Amino acid sequence: MNRLLSIASIILFVLVSLRAQRFQDVDHYKKTYLLANQETDSSTAWEKTGLTDARVLSLICNHSGHIFAGAYQGGIYRSTNNGKDWDTINNGISNLLVWALAISPNQAIFAGPLGSVFRSTDNGDSWVTVNSGFPYSIILSLACNSKNYVFAGTYYHGLGRSMDNGDHWSGLTNGLTSTDVYSLAIDSSNNIYAGTDEYIFRSSDDGNSWIELSNGLTQPVIRSLAVSPNGSIFAGTGANGIHRSTNGGNNWSQVGLSGMFVGSIAINSQGHIFAGTFSDGVFKSTDNGQTWNDFSSGLTTRRVDALVIDGAGFIYAGSYEGGVFKSLEITTSVKDLKSNHLLSFALYQNYPNPFNPITLISFTLPSASVVSLNIFDILGREVATVVSEKLSAGSYSRQWNAANMPSGIYFCRLQAGSLTQTKKLILMK
Repeated sequence: MNRLLSIASIILFVLVSLRAQRFQDVDHYKKTYLLANQETDSSTAWEKTGLTDARVLSLICNHSGHIFAGAYQGGIYRSTNNGKDWDTINNGISNLLVWALAISPNQAIFAGPLGSVFRSTDNGDSWVTVNSGFPYSIILSLACNSKNYVFAGTYYHGLGRSMDNGDHWSGLTNGLTSTDVYSLAIDSSNNIYAGTDEYIFRSSDDGNSWIELSNGLTQPVIRSLAVSPNGSIFAGTGANGIHRSTNGGNNWSQVGLSGMFVGSIAINSQGHIFAGTFSDGVFKSTDNGQTWNDFSSGLTTRRVDALVIDGAGFIYAGSYEGGVFKSLEITTSVKDLKSNHLLSFALYQNYPNPFNPITLISFTLPSASVVSLNIFDILGREVATVVSEKLSAGSYSRQWNAANMPSGIYFCRLQAGSLTQTKKLILMK
């Protein structure tokens, strides 16, 4: 009992200390803050979902489009109908403060409540503790790579890794000098990025060794990380907005939201970036972070702790003060694209990828064309036709359901007249 009280006291201390520091930093910067590169979108962007009274700290979405929310003193919630209804799914969860969630390519779900890592292999219906070799008390972040390795960022104990679906854990300390790991991101080459209270670290060998990445970062506390389809990396800081790297984290530049605490970042299949802040709402960039628009209309709170985009392109926002909100339109709409640049012929990387069994394929057309969107297996045989019709200029998203196809590598080819583009898809069952 004393140990539990001690741990609880540590958590309360951390939460209160971080919150106080956030407000101090934000207020300090706002006194000299100019919205030079930001505009306000007056149209309503958000609506409330059926989860309105939970203090949401984390969000994830699985391949079936089910949304999972981790909450403070609420445990884990799940929606299987696009946010309309939510169920509490805490069967086996022994602590209801869930700061972090992650899904592996094999669709195992990992949760980070106080003192333990929990795993579910039945879509959240039940949970088991996977703690062997895991001595950490507070889990701040979770991520999984394409090998199904699980990484857990902690408060005061650095980073842990499991190479067997969470059954056993080991600490990763070679070159990772910070003990507080607030955020994690993994790129398409399985490079791991860890956002800490002492800048960013990168590992190119599954976490065995790390190097510090701080060149150009104007603030050491990194609260959120995300990788764009074009390879750019975005880092949300605790007091000075968004930073971007276009060379694997070797160099960084501040690209917007100066003075803001950015605690969450989500990027859609077309590279549009959404940033959730601690007290200023949500901002959106459709030009790789060069300019930002306020995207908060419809939110009843300006505190946004978590963001996730589902396979259809809708974005969900979780707040400690207001439950979960959902965007009224998909984030890859024609209106969104036309407001920033002329449309070009483009086939975007499918999302999610790897996937099982449904994935979303998005593309844009500069003019009306007869369009074909076909799927081929690794031997070059056509296995599916997703689109075969005349379409007007605009942005489109189509789902491919590969439920009847075996696991493997496939190729998606978009053709409009003489124009052709191809992307590689990975089906992992």
